[in-house]
Amino acid sequence: MDIGDFNVVSAGNHVLAICGLDVGSDKPFVFLLQNKSNHHTYVEKLWQLYRNASHKLEVLGVDKAFVTEETIQFCKNRSVEIHQSTPHEHAQLGTAEGLVKILSEDVSKMLYNVRSNYSRYKKMWYLALVEAVSCEASCIKD
Repeated sequence: MDIGDFNVVSAGNHVLAICGLDVGSDKPFVFLLQNKSNHHTYVEKLWQLYRNASHKLEVLGVDKAFVTEETIQFCKNRSVEIHQSTPHEHAQLGTAEGLVKILSEDVSKMLYNVRSNYSRYKKMWYLALVEAVSCEASCIKD
């Protein structure tokens, strides 16, 4: 999981997005954020999504921002192994970071296509992001 910063406050007051990839299915997922606090709640949400789908979250690949006391304790209590990347070694989270880059570019392309009133549509980045995730997921399936 990695965080993408879209630098524009959305209509829902989001400015960030946690982007991730389920390694087992190769499916991307996204959580919209209003700020950089409480990352552990998104780890809990991800674990709950896996549980609801009758899957087990076994390994969580994250960078330093996600490794908090709350996250460590939560994962320890549920036997989830945390793989933290080494600082400044972006290749270790290459898949997630590459996904953030691809999704960011997709969002820019979708919003640029509306051209007229581009600044107004930039606030709709979160809708474009959800569409981009949906497109990436369906491309993997095909």
